This record gives sequence, C-alpha cells and structure tokens, in this order.
Amino acid sequence: MDSKHPTIKKELLIFAALFLTFALGALLVVKPALADVAPPRSAPGANPEIDTVDTNVRMLDEKVMIEVQEEVDIKRMGTARVLAEFHMENQGSDPENLLVRFPVSYSDGFAGYSEIIDLKVHVDDIPVTYSPINLEGEPDNWDDPIKWVEFEVSFPPGEVIEIGVNYTLYGTGEYPFVSYAYLLETGAGWYGTIGSAEITVSLPYEANNLTVFVDSSPGWGGTTPGGDLSGNEISWNFEDLEPGYEDNISVALVWPSAWNAVERERKRVTDFPADGEAWGRLAKLYKEISRLRKGTRTDPGGEMLFDLSDKAYQKAIELLPRDGLWHLGYADLLLWDAVWDYRYSEASRDQMVKALQLLYTAYQLEPDQPLIREYLDDYYFPKEAVAKEGEEYVYYWLTETPTVVPFPESAQQPTTQPNLDTATPEPTSDQPAQAPSTGENEEQQEKDPVSGNGGRIKIPFCSSAVFFPLALAIIAASTRHHPHKPL
Repeated sequence: MDSKHPTIKKELLIFAALFLTFALGALLVVKPALADVAPPRSAPGANPEIDTVDTNVRMLDEKVMIEVQEEVDIKRMGTARVLAEFHMENQGSDPENLLVRFPVSYSDGFAGYSEIIDLKVHVDDIPVTYSPINLEGEPDNWDDPIKWVEFEVSFPPGEVIEIGVNYTLYGTGEYPFVSYAYLLETGAGWYGTIGSAEITVSLPYEANNLTVFVDSSPGWGGTTPGGDLSGNEISWNFEDLEPGYEDNISVALVWPSAWNAVERERKRVTDFPADGEAWGRLAKLYKEISRLRKGTRTDPGGEMLFDLSDKAYQKAIELLPRDGLWHLGYADLLLWDAVWDYRYSEASRDQMVKALQLLYTAYQLEPDQPLIREYLDDYYFPKEAVAKEGEEYVYYWLTETPTVVPFPESAQQPTTQPNLDTATPEPTSDQPAQAPSTGENEEQQEKDPVSGNGGRIKIPFCSSAVFFPLALAIIAASTRHHPHKPL
C-alpha cells in the first residue's frame, strides 16, 4: 500500500521551504541590481492537508480558480477570490474519519504574519464549521506559531467526497505589480498521487505579455513556467502529481487598477486623437508598467511597453510642443532605459543625447516648473554633462556628440508577441474630432525654446570617459516615481 506519513514538523517545514524558494527565486530570476527588500508577502492559497501517519484517501482531482477582481482605484493593488473543489476517494476497505486542515497564516517576511480571514468550507455542498489550531514555529527562532484551521470529514470506503473552499486572497506587491501564490505541496499527505490538478487564474483584462510576467518576476513572486495564456486566463494542468515545493503556483501581474487606467486612456486617444494630454498620460502609464524598481522589464512585454510609451510620448509632444512636463516625461523614459540597459552601444549613446535634448527643451519651456528643476537637481549629472551655474543649467553634452566604445549587445530580445487587437492605435497625422479643451497648456510662448543661445556652451565635450560616470550617477540617485506624480 502506497501511503504518506506527514507530521506536524513536515507541514511547518513546508513554509520554511517556500520561504527559501521565494527568496532564492528572486535572486535567480532577476538581475543582481534588483536584490532590494521585497514587499511584505500575503498568505497564499493552499491544498487541504491531513494530520495522520497513514490513510487510504486519495485526492482524485482538484480544480482551483483564482479570480483576480476588478479594481479602479489606482492606489489599490486589488484582491482575488479563490474557489477550489477537491474530489477525495477512500480506496481502502475501512471507513476513515480524518481531521482535514488548511493553512491560513504565513510569514510576511517582516516579523509579521498575514492571514486569510474569510475562509468558508463545505463538504458535499453542506457548510461545515472549523476550529483554529496553532502550530509551533519551525525552525526554533520563529517566535510566533503558524495558524491553521481544521475540520473533521468522514470518508466511507469507495465513496467520492467533495471538499470545497472559497476565500479572499491578498496579493504581494507594490505599484504597479502584484503576485499571487497557491501551494500545491500541502496536498502531498494524501494517498498516492493527485490524479489531476487544474489551476486557473482569471484576470479582469486580457492575459498577454504586457499584463503578465511570462516565466519571469518583478523582483518578488514571479510567474510559474508552463502556464497557458488564453483570453483572460492563465492555466496549469497536471496529471498524477506528487506535489513538492517546486510545484507551487505563482503568478505576477500588472495591478488591475493600473491596466484599467491604460484602457481608459487608450479609449480616450481613439475617440480624441488630438488630445495631447491623453497621449501623455498613456505614455506615462506604459512607462511605469515597463519599469522595475531598478531597471526595465526583461520579460517579453517589457520591450513592447517601452516602444508603446515612446510612440505615445512622441504624439504628446507633437500635439503639445510647448508643454515642458511631457518633454521631461519623455526624457525620463529614455534616460532610465539607456542607463539600466547596460549596453553602452551607439544606440544607447544616441538615446542618452536625445534624452538630454528633451530635458534641455523642457527647462527652456518652463524654467520655473518645480518638477523640472527637481529632476535636474536630483539626478546629480556630472558637470561635464550638465552643470548648474547660479539658477541656470548649462548643457555641455549637447555641444558635441560623445563617443563610446560599443559593448556587446545583451541577451537576444524575446520574440513572443501578445495579442494586440486592443493595443493603442498608431499615431496618425489626421486629427478628426478635437478633444474638449481642459484649459491647460494653451499659453503660447513667443520664442522658440530650442533656438537662441543653445546650451550656453562653455566647455566643449570630446571625451568618452564621461558617459560611464554619467550612467553611474543616474543609477545612484534615481528613485521610483510615485504613480500620481506627473512625470
């Protein structure tokens, strides 16, 4: 007879193993520069477990649906609903009464414990009550017990019993990314293997490379390889599964509220293609979703989001040529990408110079704009590139194109493309319906901001040595922008 022998210590070690899995996964998947403190983890969903040394009850199949809920408040990452059904069969000759339990607490990584608080359980469609239990922490330096709940289920020989659960799942993340986790390994204590397992994550938007981290991570959590993206769902299917910690499911996504904002601005620029402000807002959203804490996304959607942002910024400054903030936002897109790309090639050099040209234009347009001055002050450009003299900025780098020794290109760009049937329309020259005026950016300036005395050149630049220090300076001083900051 094939049986499993779970113990309390084993169940607790599951959580220790998962903790190490998340930590090691973050180090293996992302660049070393991304090894920051991750946001606090939330309790994952999980399969049912039992506390017995021997059982003939097998999990024939399980179906788990994780429904990520819609959210419109850009300040909230949202939640998910878990609805799971497990069909169990006693394949022995004697009836069994077992204590079945679920974990409802998990270390958040910051000496605290997140908890599932609205778990509902039914057996053969009949609601059942459960009791909380506390298991001592393992290893010994964990001071607080882990919370589980347990309930009794009778399993007559040869009968299939359905156990169903539903609860709210909170994600782990920070703007604009969130990850959800589900533990399959807690189902390892039942008899034999899990006959079949179907795990589906349903999204409030299309599941594609722009909205889902495909086989990658935002720096915590990540998306389990092998998931099938179709419509608005991601699914994993297993047969005869003997689950271990490596089989646990995780998915990393764009906040529903953030993608809702993208879709809203997409509709706006479709209805009013001459609305420069809408193009700027859309460009900013694409930019934020293409970025990590440090660097840009390296999954298949990252490059596409950068290109979408670039095109939308071009349209914004084409329609609003005298708006300093959208020039600044465009410069920020190019600077961040060129610095964190680690490819000091001719292409990244040209991108750096274009960014400084945009930054110069932004300052000439609105020299008293606090955000523009703050950006120039906070990035601490070397004096060889941009210097401050009194209350003015001098752009030495714009006098002569700097040269760099091309480095080898980084890893080959991914070729997987998402379904872009609803993607942003390409900017066009024809401008049908003019958007209603908001009263902003209507004041015209008399002087061309890029003519006159140019960059107030004092020290011509001709050394390639400045390019690398400039990159390091930007890396050291840059911070992740607040989602509501107009940059």
